[in-house]
Amino acid sequence: MLEIKENVSLAEYSTMRLGGPARYFTKVTMPGQLAEAVEWARDNNAPWQVIGGGSNIIVTDKGFEGLIIFNAIKGVAFVAKDKYTILQAGAGENWDSVVRQASERQLHGIAELSLIPGTVGATPVQNVGAYGREVSEIISSVEAYDSHTKSWVTLSPEDCGFAYRSSIFNGSERGRYAIASVVYHLPHKAKAAPTYESLAEYLKQYNITEHDPLTIRNAVIAVRQSKLPNPDHVANTGSFFKNPIVDSQTAAPLLGANPKAPHFHLPDGRIKLLAGWLIDQTGLKGYADRGLKIYRKNALVIVNESAESYADLATFRDDIVLRVKDFSGITLEQEPEIVG
Repeated sequence: MLEIKENVSLAEYSTMRLGGPARYFTKVTMPGQLAEAVEWARDNNAPWQVIGGGSNIIVTDKGFEGLIIFNAIKGVAFVAKDKYTILQAGAGENWDSVVRQASERQLHGIAELSLIPGTVGATPVQNVGAYGREVSEIISSVEAYDSHTKSWVTLSPEDCGFAYRSSIFNGSERGRYAIASVVYHLPHKAKAAPTYESLAEYLKQYNITEHDPLTIRNAVIAVRQSKLPNPDHVANTGSFFKNPIVDSQTAAPLLGANPKAPHFHLPDGRIKLLAGWLIDQTGLKGYADRGLKIYRKNALVIVNESAESYADLATFRDDIVLRVKDFSGITLEQEPEIVG
């Protein structure tokens, strides 16, 4: 049976440590409770939202005038096939713990996603990615409760509409599905050695020629820890801005004036730019104001040193966006989702 609490502070459920209260709050540990919570919200004419590790949400000062569902559905299962292994994990499982277990089993395709904070349920929502990998490459299906049809559904990767840091879950069908578990397929053999620049450089620097999953995982952890603060110790949400993807016409003035600017040509003809580089060029790395600061080792990260309000964060964010726009003509987009 659900336990519905009232006026629960959400600051402790966000790694940015900001935000007001949830009007209603419940924790679910089983798929049946997840469906029950969604239906409770509908019966009480309350909006609802599912959260997990809180590493990709920003809560406003007013909080959430509805039901926050804290997803703590656990369970990890591996089923070996001929050339790959099926991994099913509950949406409330810690993501890095799942990556560790898979890497220890020498399963490929997932080690590059090590040390990404948050839970399994968040991985398909934003199509998490790092070091040349996106989770959409290994997702087989998503098990979810469909609030429109009041039924359980199994969504294929095509159903999920994966794109760069996006899916139907944070796009066209936002607020429709509550994810209970995710199924991944992990190859027994690697397709190729890592080519992502910072990871490849680390392997070369330390003369690492083995590319088994556990070795790659350890290398990724070392690289991430050298550039990113641990949200358990420093309040932050990881990469705060998405890398902009623009058409060639939009990118032309910037690249014409800065021919050495890092950029990547995508198959569809668009160009991916690096948000961190753009912020660096404005001289903002290390910039601090209102109790917030751009992390000195990575301009993509905003850390909360002493801020107590979302309003302070919004002002700080907007200042960065404006300065980058003035420099490059490119408008940065926030990566963490706004709650409230």
